[in-house]
Amino acid sequence: MKRPSWILVAGTGKEPLPPELEDTAVRLGRALAEQGLCLVTCGWPGIDRAVGAAFAARLRERGEDPTSRFKQYRALGRPPSVPEGRVEIVSIDADEYLHAVDAASVAIVLGGLGGTWLIHQHARNVGIPVVPLPSTEGDARRVFDAVRRSFDGARHLGISREDVEALDRPPAEAVAVAVRLTVQHLEARAVRDGHYLTPDHVVGQENEEAFDRLVTELREANVLGFVGAGTSISGGYPDWIALIERMRKALPNQVSQAMAFVSREEDLLMRAEHYRQLMGPDAFASFIREQFGDEAGRCQSLHEDLVRLPFSHVLTTNYDRLLERAHARVFPGELPHQVSWRNPTDIEDFLRAARRRGQQRRYVHLHGTYNDPESIVLTESDYQQRYHHTAAGEALLSVLFTAHAFLFVGFSFSDMDMMGVFRGTMARLRLGSPLHFAFMALDPSRQDPTLVRQRLRKKYKIEPVFYLATPEHAGLHELVRRLHERTSAGS
Repeated sequence: MKRPSWILVAGTGKEPLPPELEDTAVRLGRALAEQGLCLVTCGWPGIDRAVGAAFAARLRERGEDPTSRFKQYRALGRPPSVPEGRVEIVSIDADEYLHAVDAASVAIVLGGLGGTWLIHQHARNVGIPVVPLPSTEGDARRVFDAVRRSFDGARHLGISREDVEALDRPPAEAVAVAVRLTVQHLEARAVRDGHYLTPDHVVGQENEEAFDRLVTELREANVLGFVGAGTSISGGYPDWIALIERMRKALPNQVSQAMAFVSREEDLLMRAEHYRQLMGPDAFASFIREQFGDEAGRCQSLHEDLVRLPFSHVLTTNYDRLLERAHARVFPGELPHQVSWRNPTDIEDFLRAARRRGQQRRYVHLHGTYNDPESIVLTESDYQQRYHHTAAGEALLSVLFTAHAFLFVGFSFSDMDMMGVFRGTMARLRLGSPLHFAFMALDPSRQDPTLVRQRLRKKYKIEPVFYLATPEHAGLHELVRRLHERTSAGS
């Protein structure tokens, strides 16, 4: 069930606050408002008053009504410390902190004279992460020591032990760290709960911003598509693991039994290497045609919507011709132009076309096609020949990755040889921000969105747009459809 992103701030409940603590609370209140988060307090004097007043003031400066994003829990007959926002009345005196914690997604604590420790204990009991600012001392220092001593990664989803250590710095710096960790946690939890694509969640907001930048890039620049195997699975073609298993089953029984140890080889490239050798050239060619021929897969609406996107050209690691078939359907009478990556004449023609606008779109098969089995890149030897024995393949890809923005679709980023080229190219450029984009599935049970985003941005200069991983990858088609609607509007 979806939980709102209310942030509880608690701490020293006496007036007057020491000047540094007052300043820290004000900084925190303004920072939370600027991040688009909601604030809940217990309406006490001290920290509650300082952070609440600063939060409400910043919202007013932004032209926003504090009522929808600020609430205070108070016992009947006790006025709140800030006259703005919404007041939630509790029936039992001194019970405010229980209700406030139950309403919160994260608790941030400053200072504290005993009551703040009780808030930490209740938050721990109900599974709410507590983010302390230890340099404000008091209960906050005690909470910091407790969180660090018995760090719970499940409760602090999206936050690492090293992140917690980073909170122990001067108050002004600690505020920035605390807000960042709060956002990280909300982002990770939203993905876990499947709500991260909605605009009122942090991940959804970042997705929308990345999506908007992608729309602008497609409208204004020469963007190339990079299509991976994830798009072919919906058409009925096998994924990598299924293909290797089919290779094993295609071997004669006596050969398969005699080479049973091969099936225990963990490296799939090496396993494919053994199977291909056992098959022989003719049987392998027949096998590839059978697995990836036009009759083995069906062109779906996803592929049609994909080729409708305003890519100048499309690169793919797929062996099938689903994209070309979709192109022929969407643009009747326009023959798709297929490029072989191992044909120097094709590559020269493609590089010239890539520099010019208005050229007929090329579909470049980096790892070969089913109707040219010798071009297939599938085994360890194939990858070494394509990416390591000569510099030509890497140099060509580096030119493209440097000169053009790419949108990766249906690509898992597990192709170590390909991504090695990509990473090396981006590292040499020393870019400060992402140049490329990717539609990427996230499995909330296995992946932390914060870490995935940081990895893609830092290592590959790729800005991800996430969708929830499901067996049918419905979220991918929805993103492709939305992108087509946005980029074709007004054209």
